[in-house]
Amino acid sequence: MEENTIDWLDMSQWPEGPWKSEPNVDVFKYRGYDCIINRSNVGALCGYVRVPKNSKFIDEKLYSRLDVHGGITYTEKDEDGDFWIGFDCSHHDDIIPIHGLYEEHMSDQLKHEKQLIKSMVGDPLRINKTYKDFDFVTNEIMNIVDQMMKKKRIITKMTHRRNING
Repeated sequence: MEENTIDWLDMSQWPEGPWKSEPNVDVFKYRGYDCIINRSNVGALCGYVRVPKNSKFIDEKLYSRLDVHGGITYTEKDEDGDFWIGFDCSHHDDIIPIHGLYEEHMSDQLKHEKQLIKSMVGDPLRINKTYKDFDFVTNEIMNIVDQMMKKKRIITKMTHRRNING
């Protein structure tokens, strides 16, 4: 796949990390669902799934129960009436690439305090944090679709039983 770039996202000054060698965007299908991975302006990846307008998952109660990193943090209806749901990887336990830039703009006093904290407990921006890479986000997107497919089968069985007993 040819690397896609976001023109306005200049990562040349960002600290080294896996984000420097990953694409910024990927579009793919999984089990018939349109899926997108997109890098945010802070460098964290976000994952999205298009939910068809005739799906039971348009109901907020259903998609809010999906188990995904950080929970569903994005919902929007598109011009076709389909619904996009998504999640981001910029939570308290995530390494956010742009955070490394902040040190360059810190005052000497703040840099000294950060070094003091770092010497006592480690880097406060990286303690117990991990970078959620393209593979992680792809797996989470597939997990969302798999959960929707499983719940769709359950809903279909329940509806079928109601029709038979009805």
